[in-house]
Amino acid sequence: MTMKLIHAPEGQLDLDPGTGVYVASAFDAARELELKNFYQLAGQRVDPKTLQLTISQGDDSPPRTIAGTDLPRGRNVPFVEALGLDNFNESGGFVSFDTHGHDGLVDGTQPTSNFRGFVDFERGTLWLPDPRPFAPRLRRDSTGRAFDRFVSSFLFRSDSLVGALGDSNAANAIVYDKRNPLPRDRLYTIEAQFTAATAGNEINLGRTNIIEGSDVVTVSGQQWRRDVDYKVDYDLGKITLVKQLRPEDQLNIDYSYAPLFQQAGKTLIGNAFRWEGRDKNFGGAFLYESKGAQDLRPRLGEEPSRSLIGDLNTEWRMRPFFLTRAVDMLPGVRTSQPSELNVQAEMGASIPNPNTRNEIFLDDIEGIRDAVTLSMSPQRWRWSSIPLRTESQKIDDPTTTDPQKDAEVHWYSPLNAVKERELKPSLTQAQGSQNTRQVLAISLPRRPFTVGDPFQHLWAGLTQPIDQVGLDLSHSQFIELWANDFRDFHDGVQVDRVRGRHVKLHVDLGAVDEDEQRAPDQPPNGKLDTEDRPPLDGQLEVAEGNNEDTGLDNVIDNQGEELLPQLDLVTATPTDRQGDDFALPNSDYEDLDPRKWRFTNGTEGDKNVVPSPETEDLNGNGGFDRGNNYFEYTVTFGDTAGCDSCKRYLVSDIHDAFPGGYADGSGGMNVDNGWRRYRIPLGDSLRVKFGSPDLTLARHLRVWLEDIVETDPPPIKDPSGSVKGDGRPFVMIG
Repeated sequence: MTMKLIHAPEGQLDLDPGTGVYVASAFDAARELELKNFYQLAGQRVDPKTLQLTISQGDDSPPRTIAGTDLPRGRNVPFVEALGLDNFNESGGFVSFDTHGHDGLVDGTQPTSNFRGFVDFERGTLWLPDPRPFAPRLRRDSTGRAFDRFVSSFLFRSDSLVGALGDSNAANAIVYDKRNPLPRDRLYTIEAQFTAATAGNEINLGRTNIIEGSDVVTVSGQQWRRDVDYKVDYDLGKITLVKQLRPEDQLNIDYSYAPLFQQAGKTLIGNAFRWEGRDKNFGGAFLYESKGAQDLRPRLGEEPSRSLIGDLNTEWRMRPFFLTRAVDMLPGVRTSQPSELNVQAEMGASIPNPNTRNEIFLDDIEGIRDAVTLSMSPQRWRWSSIPLRTESQKIDDPTTTDPQKDAEVHWYSPLNAVKERELKPSLTQAQGSQNTRQVLAISLPRRPFTVGDPFQHLWAGLTQPIDQVGLDLSHSQFIELWANDFRDFHDGVQVDRVRGRHVKLHVDLGAVDEDEQRAPDQPPNGKLDTEDRPPLDGQLEVAEGNNEDTGLDNVIDNQGEELLPQLDLVTATPTDRQGDDFALPNSDYEDLDPRKWRFTNGTEGDKNVVPSPETEDLNGNGGFDRGNNYFEYTVTFGDTAGCDSCKRYLVSDIHDAFPGGYADGSGGMNVDNGWRRYRIPLGDSLRVKFGSPDLTLARHLRVWLEDIVETDPPPIKDPSGSVKGDGRPFVMIG
């Protein structure tokens, strides 16, 4: 057995007194074993499709992101390549370990099968392959290291950070050799943007001065105990989770906060004055008190108030001679002192205003709600099974009322496309109007070729598993839903698409059939489709001779898929006839454009995104649930004028409710801001019951659209005539 010291005692390491750099010692071998190439992304269960990594040198604006030039190929070498993170061009999917290239993105595939992945999306860590990434020791002299050169031999890069200070590929060894690097020692910056299910065990609420006792943390509908399951720092606005979250858990945090500079502000001003003369004096005092409100919605007893109290007083002392003479005229009376007349007066007033806002809230229902929030992360959603029209008929049954044909559906979560102000225009910048809002975009790329009638109504849907066993929603009151149909505008032109067609959105809550329809011309097959092969162990194995990362069709490109029929999908090609290949987002397009995310719902070749076998067993209970036991709730899109069903459940229409535009000063209301908020009572009289639903054991939530005629609007062409302009999805929900 060989034992090695992997951490040298700090007290026994000598430093250069002038630079603070370690000097050579017997502990150098131990220092070599310290990990210097792992970085925490400050988030766990990161959505791989949203990860954007930028590495820059210095603090220039715009940032310097190029390490050098690859003269033979006539291209620049970005730092992401120089650090060994970009060895393959995966824009069309991973080909093989022998096919190298570059796409400017962090590889989803490791350089060789013996390497680990660069990003651990579950734990939220970034691994750089060089032992000292920003100063690799690759020279063949005394400064080099054989192991560093061995690692570098597996990386396909045209440059690395081995230059002198001042060069575009400068090495920055001081951050590794100095005990306590200072901010001025930093040369490179790693900037990562992503969406994560949890931000580590510490969650920053984005607000300080949290009102003590107002925090309510619920996980999958179960309330956690303060100081037992989690701890909270009210001053810093930070929550630390003590218990570990499961992958399927949904975390919701409700709290109230006091604005930093408006903590129920109080103003108290007082003054007193007095003027005194020989026989006269005059004085007064006033007191002004103002109390602010701690909340934007002040409750009874906490309303802002103002009061003014004033007082005036005077005293006059007189010696009237006529009064003395009058007394002297009385018989038998003779005065020895002059008469005095004193007059005193005082006046006070109180002018109160017990409520300067002229409104109070008996209770803030939104502030105390106990909610189960569904994830908008695309990984949580799957293709839907075919909904029912009646207990015995599906909606595509030709004999049912208004039969619907299936439409191809894609879904994604645009990273920076939606701001909070679009849903809440009254927010100021200080209140977070420019914060990003995570929503789910639903894209319908085109009408199926297999549907000949251009006016045939289509349907499309998605399903999210809520809980493996079933979540108790019997005490819940409402389903609250945000939806954006863009008011049927695109590029300033209004075309009947959603509102104009009175498209319906259905929400099915309970337990639904798990047999998915993934293509318009391929109905569900009635059996459990899964990548997991016997023995069904729930582990994804990707090895020669046993590759389970096949997609739900269990067939790999060029290994039998070419014999299958080509499906009616925009993702299907002669080499991928099932249209199920995965590819990373296409950075040529904007975040909102569906074409950026066209292949991100693929199930074949996505092992670095979904590290477990994909399956139709949505709730992971080990079975293939085919029963339909749910309540169906229906929202009708459309202009509210003359459409009573369009008004039902509608709480607010942002475009109509805020004609003055945004409160943060960013301008008027966008013509295509179609965000509406709906609130549907769970016990609504118009809900439709299928089977024997039990809201104490709700396992699935299905969202599906009906009466679709037009699909996604065509992309806007730029002045050159190309179609790389902006596209948008059919609808968004949040």
